[in-house]
Amino acid sequence: SESDSCARDSTFLLRLRDMKKIYWDREYDFREYSTSELITYSYPIDKEQPDMKRWVLRNIGTNDSIVMDSVENCTLLKGHKSMVYIKNHGDYKSLCYRPLRGNPVVIFSDREKVLKDYSLLPHQMQGTFAVASDSSRSKNPNLLYSFSLPEGECRFLVDWEQVQFPENYTWRGRAYRLSDNGKRIVLDVDTVYREPAKKQGKKDTRFELELWTWDDEVSSLQQRSGNYRTSNVKFVYNLDTKTCCRVTNQKMEKLILPESNQYDYAFTLDRTPYKRFADWKSDINADIYLVNLNTGETVLFEQNAYEEPVWSPNGKYALWYDALGKVWYKIDPATRERVNISGDIGYPVYNEWHDLPKPADAYGIAGWTKDGNQVVLYDRYDMWVVDLTGKNPTYSLTDGWGRKNNVSLRLLKTDYDSKWIDTRQNVLLRTVNTETLDQGVYVLTPARKIRKLMEGPYAFNFNQMTSDGKYCMFIRQNYQEFRDIWWSKTDFARPVKITDTNPQQKDYHWGSVKLVEWTNFEGKRNRGLLYVPDGYDSSKRYPVIVNFYETHTGDIHVNPVPALSSAMINVVTYVSNGYVVFMPDVHFTVGAPGESSYNAVLSGSQ
Repeated sequence: SESDSCARDSTFLLRLRDMKKIYWDREYDFREYSTSELITYSYPIDKEQPDMKRWVLRNIGTNDSIVMDSVENCTLLKGHKSMVYIKNHGDYKSLCYRPLRGNPVVIFSDREKVLKDYSLLPHQMQGTFAVASDSSRSKNPNLLYSFSLPEGECRFLVDWEQVQFPENYTWRGRAYRLSDNGKRIVLDVDTVYREPAKKQGKKDTRFELELWTWDDEVSSLQQRSGNYRTSNVKFVYNLDTKTCCRVTNQKMEKLILPESNQYDYAFTLDRTPYKRFADWKSDINADIYLVNLNTGETVLFEQNAYEEPVWSPNGKYALWYDALGKVWYKIDPATRERVNISGDIGYPVYNEWHDLPKPADAYGIAGWTKDGNQVVLYDRYDMWVVDLTGKNPTYSLTDGWGRKNNVSLRLLKTDYDSKWIDTRQNVLLRTVNTETLDQGVYVLTPARKIRKLMEGPYAFNFNQMTSDGKYCMFIRQNYQEFRDIWWSKTDFARPVKITDTNPQQKDYHWGSVKLVEWTNFEGKRNRGLLYVPDGYDSSKRYPVIVNFYETHTGDIHVNPVPALSSAMINVVTYVSNGYVVFMPDVHFTVGAPGESSYNAVLSGSQ
């Protein structure tokens, strides 16, 4: 209103297909679905019963809505054609499934039992739900069921009160994972260990003593006190044999499970021997153990490891990057045999510019093909296909094009959980020219040909892509162009800028930036960034600020936002006021940071 002392923020929904803005007259509390025009939201319908809510699914494109009252924990399933939810009847709850264009299916409903929650498996066609066996709402859930969709059939799995856990361990419920084949349950996190009570004498309040010792397992800065603590112990319950075995102990922090339907092994990590280094090391190493989930047998796989193992999606193989040996290994979990799978690539699979006092990171895994039997690895420029069955030779998926053209090729994906690469279809790649530092998008064809779609002196960040792969949203920026949002078909022939977020930039002197190169005092190639004011005249003298910390050239296309700084200067503030700013890259020789800085910074400044 006009009486307000300042303008209010407003929310609009932008419909991308016709760029229509739709005013949102509620609080910004809805959920968006990036691959459709659907949004969902809920609000209380009874002030005296805030848990009783109205749930609304609205199609922005057609303005149609589905409204359901007294609905909790509603999940819209993949494809957005059906949903799973809990219906609150007041004195009891039901678990339901409903197609958007159809009638509800009741999966579970019992007035004598309390439905607590449900969870879906990743493929969303199966799930589990927990139930307390009597109507006491304070009782922890002890019954576990599974269900399948769309039929809505449910199956009783286990009553945790009938399962015998080792002494001092109890089951609080809730945290569990059912395997996709429905034969194994991993009990996670909420298994609680209660330490036996200790007799305590009368506290002496005459002094306070905190004793630190050099050989504490965990440094005193990180120690926590208390008799109750969440346990790292995990159990596996096998439904076929109705047996429960412990697969981790209190020192093991993480259980690394395959995502496949069938698996018998997992890895677990123990960082305990290395936690005392945490106060001065950014990365804490771990001992890696291989666990047989059927028996609980645990075998040491690798001691003092820098990297964790990664399972193939089919669960047949594990990959492990040996950071000290700079090699990728394939692991057979049954025999623990290790096979070097990166040696045939012929180029380094680790960061060649690494200059820190720890082993170099791997360039990483691009994805998997053919049901997980082939893995695609990165080198600095290209992508390589390794057949884990050993039947086919290793080859470059990008046919060495990246190395030939000084272009780093990386898979373009907005769903970072996606693991699959379909080499029978066109594959989008994001690129960086290692000489010019221009970024772009190329396409890799099934014939292994590389074709440019978009490229220029910009930095690109890809936010979302439609499920059919035809459209995407991304941010484009460089030093002089603000980081606005763009929308495009994935041929990138005619991208459209859909925001104009910083129009006031045109009212300021912004300057420009260029990549400079010289030979440093070690006789090596050195690069840096030179920022100059508008109207720069090389025949005139300017005040210069030399600002350095590690490397800067990778940020050549970052649009700076004027802001206060407590460390590195805000470059655009000084350039706007007539300064030249020079930011040289420093590549360190481990153990000689001062000399490395001198060799790069002084040589570049001169």
